[in-house]
Amino acid sequence: MSDSNHFKPIDPLTFETATANRSRLITLLDSVQSDAIYCDLRGVQSCDSAGLAFLIDAQRLCRQRSKRWVMEYLTEDIRALAKLYGVEQILMTGETQ
Repeated sequence: MSDSNHFKPIDPLTFETATANRSRLITLLDSVQSDAIYCDLRGVQSCDSAGLAFLIDAQRLCRQRSKRWVMEYLTEDIRALAKLYGVEQILMTGETQ
């Protein structure tokens, strides 16, 4: 696994950072040859509904490019937020480590 296929979102993962995170991810997707993108969520201290939407959109963006989206260190707070919004199953269709 190379660092070039790792994505570390801007924290906090919120409305204010969702667009920038999406742009950064697209740049990464367009430049990396790997079949998987690893999203390191260790540094994410907070996440709102826009951040959650970004994580789901990231899965879709990866699928469109035939890449796997693997979320590393998915926090209980993000899981709880996904459950609250009823998108836990959608979020969990991506791989987690």
